[in-house]
Amino acid sequence: PDPEAGPPAWVAFTQLPTACGGETPTEPPAELQYEGAEDLAIDGPVTAELVTSCGVITIEMDPSLAPESVNSVVFLAEEGYYDRTAMHRSVPTFMVQGGDPTAVGTGNPGYFVDDEFPEVGTAYTRGTVALAHSSAPNSSGSQFFIVYSDEGAQHLGSDESLLFNIIGEVTGGFEVLDAIEAIGVDGQTPSEGLFIESFVIER
Repeated sequence: PDPEAGPPAWVAFTQLPTACGGETPTEPPAELQYEGAEDLAIDGPVTAELVTSCGVITIEMDPSLAPESVNSVVFLAEEGYYDRTAMHRSVPTFMVQGGDPTAVGTGNPGYFVDDEFPEVGTAYTRGTVALAHSSAPNSSGSQFFIVYSDEGAQHLGSDESLLFNIIGEVTGGFEVLDAIEAIGVDGQTPSEGLFIESFVIER
């Protein structure tokens, strides 16, 4: 395997010290594109383990909040789409973002999911997991973010332009989330290589 063959931004992350003493991926993420997510007929909560360079974050995804979004993330996770990807954006006190194999913040799986926003005024609290979007309608793809703190994300949900599809919440591994938040940043780019080793779905 040749990690240098990966996307340039991803390769740049592999050349930094790996966060929390984790292992640097030895091969790039798979280049996977789809016309849409397979309908997995998910009818209840789904537990996932997000295995990162800093440890495991347990997430419970709730399809009642955003059924198409949850179905898509579970589909992509089971396809291995997220494996070995870099978490390319971190804003201390606010959130960490990943899910783009190119590591530049514009990658997607070849399709987008519809807006499944909560009501205006919904709080995005510590541990909330939601899909990122480009501010255009129905522009959420594979990228997601995890909220670090209530205070840092208090602006989210305040009006329609600040709503995001909520797919679930962190239920374990908050110490890992804290370790990730403690990584230095250059602007909003982590100064160490922070990777998703795997995204393991239990259903």
